[in-house]
Amino acid sequence: LSISRMTENLLYAKSFGQKCTLHFKDGEKLEYNYRLSIFEQRTSGEGLFRVHRFYLLKLSEAIGYAEYQAKLSNNELIPLNEYGYELVRNFIDNKIHP
Repeated sequence: LSISRMTENLLYAKSFGQKCTLHFKDGEKLEYNYRLSIFEQRTSGEGLFRVHRFYLLKLSEAIGYAEYQAKLSNNELIPLNEYGYELVRNFIDNKIHP
């Protein structure tokens, strides 16, 4: 599966240990046998941003934010660090696409 095909329906990727789990819009989860940092490098330019130590978010899937959490298009909440909070806030409030 190509990276662009993989990221097309991706909501976010979550790190755990030496692997990460990819969470898709249809509820499917796929275990990816690389560290999140490797997935982040391989998806550069695909609209994914490191918004927390353990999360890469497809920014276009963020529909809300509060208290350092992003609300996604599937109504799931994921945590944000300070950078992630500012990124999501600016994206939603100003529809700025980095």
